[in-house]
Formats: sequence, structure tokens, C-alpha cells
Amino acid sequence: MTRHNAGFMAVDALCAAAAIPLKKPWLRAFCLGEGVYGGQRVCAAKPLTFMNGSGSVVPRILSRFSLSPENLLVICDTMDLPPGALRLKTRGSSAGQKGLKSIISVLGTEAFMRIYIGVGRPAPGTEAVSHVLGVPEGRDAADIADAARRAAQAVLRLLACPPEGVMNEINTR
Repeated sequence: MTRHNAGFMAVDALCAAAAIPLKKPWLRAFCLGEGVYGGQRVCAAKPLTFMNGSGSVVPRILSRFSLSPENLLVICDTMDLPPGALRLKTRGSSAGQKGLKSIISVLGTEAFMRIYIGVGRPAPGTEAVSHVLGVPEGRDAADIADAARRAAQAVLRLLACPPEGVMNEINTR
């Protein structure tokens, strides 16, 4: 898995923890699933578009689950955090993350939650694209995989706790 797949790793961990099978609807550019965890409805999806165009499928996913953008939580990678760090934000700009930029553009709002998984900055002389599309090794790989598991647990915590409480738990690590 590449650094750019950190969000997908977290969704996979979420689906495993909540026993949610993901399925790809026929002729759709996404996988989705739905289940119940702790008495709460949990919906999960992974766009199958290029990252820069991931916003194109979000309205259809929200419609499928009868959700509004305020119910959306996006899990994505960021080079602005060291490998394995997590940040939960309740809204905000794309911060240069092209997948988020696509989603914000299509939805016309920044008012949705996001969990950022740190993948670190590229080494000097390495292009950003090569870095995020590269496969992490050693400590970075372990830290990113651990962060994906913690991100999934943070999503489940959000079912029972307000975002501020979950932010206090994961944003300080």
C-alpha cells in the first residue's frame, strides 16, 4: 500500500472492527457498506476514482445513505504531519490535499469532518507525487499502519463522544 492509501487502510480497519462488508455496486466508482456498531449506524465508502477526482462520487454516496455533508467524515493522508500522527478537524480548507479539494468543490462546503493521517514530507530531492505514491518502509510503514488503525478507532469513538473529546484524544499524540 502506498502512503496515499492511508485513508483506505483506515476504512478497511473500520470495516473490520465494525463487521461491515464493503461491496462495489454495479457500474459505480465506489465501494460501500453499512452496519451497526454500539447501537449506531455506521456507513463506510471508498471512492474508486483517482484521488484528485474523489469528490465526483461523494454526492452519490451521501444520497445512497440519505446523509448530508455535515454527516461526512473523510479520512485522508497528509504530508503536513509526520508518519503516524493523526489530526481530527470538524471543518476547514483542503490544506492542499487534492482529494479534499475535489470533495469541497463538488459539495460546495468545507463543513465536514476529516481525519488526517500523517505520511511525512519527502526526502530532499524527492518529488511530492513520488513520495505519496511510494510504498513506506520500516518505521514509516509501521507508524502509518498503526495510525490507520487508530483512525478507525477514532471514528468509532465519534459514535459515542463529541468531536472535541475525540480531538483531545488523538490530536495530542
